[in-house]
Amino acid sequence: MPDVKSISVLERSESGDRTVVEWVGIVKESSDHHQVGRRGHLDNSAKRCDFKMLRGDYTSYSGWWEFTPADGGTLFTSVVDFEYDVPLIGALIKA
Repeated sequence: MPDVKSISVLERSESGDRTVVEWVGIVKESSDHHQVGRRGHLDNSAKRCDFKMLRGDYTSYSGWWEFTPADGGTLFTSVVDFEYDVPLIGALIKA
């Protein structure tokens, strides 16, 4: 994945079903590049990852994704909750 700068495993359960990882991604906006650090909790038995931003340009950024069996295939569900304040026009957007 070209937008991923690094991934580190911070913890792993003895069974290997639960892993805590930290990853740093590059968010490209025209010619600017911003680093975003996130921590994710991977639960292999539930096939789910819960994550939140540790550092970056967003005020807050968190969510989850999971894989579930569906009609002989796999359903991917992803939920992202974020807040991004734009200093000059942030108040207008929030209104």
